[in-house]
Amino acid sequence: MLAPVTALVGLTCSGLASGLTLAYPLLINTHFIDQQGAMISPPAPWVANLSIAQRLTLWERAFKAGFVVPALSLVTAIALTTFALQSGRGGKASSSLPQRLAVRWETRKKLLLGSAALTGSLLVFTLVFIRPTNNKLMALRVAANNKEAINASQAEALLSHWTRLHNVRVVAAFSGFALALYSFVCV
Repeated sequence: MLAPVTALVGLTCSGLASGLTLAYPLLINTHFIDQQGAMISPPAPWVANLSIAQRLTLWERAFKAGFVVPALSLVTAIALTTFALQSGRGGKASSSLPQRLAVRWETRKKLLLGSAALTGSLLVFTLVFIRPTNNKLMALRVAANNKEAINASQAEALLSHWTRLHNVRVVAAFSGFALALYSFVCV
């Protein structure tokens, strides 16, 4: 009876996690990664650019807003894994959804477990690979906003490195959502 709810929670959280991770490179990163005038063709050096301290503060706000993504990825991994391991065990289904989902269950189960692993990997990837960069950027942000001298080229390099690492999360989250959606719609 809880299987449809578990499936819906897993699919919804997966979609939210992938959408939120995709929002960073599409909407937010463009404001703190490059000088704004550099994105205009031809480049416009007179455009009011944000200082490195302002760009680090903007990064920090986006970083803090992104705390929900690891939580969503964890809920997704738990819900989809629970659904994959508890459903489709055979027996007589009591409604049309479990009957429909029981068809080709082994294929669907593998896709759902793959989706859970991809989406759940966001948490591990963040803690192992992105956290050190986050800590360095946060220290630079504090120093810059306290009017201390910082190495601007180091800050630029860390912002670019953070973006490349985050793009790995985007691919993992979107792939996990695509697998989950495919398993419910196409299999």
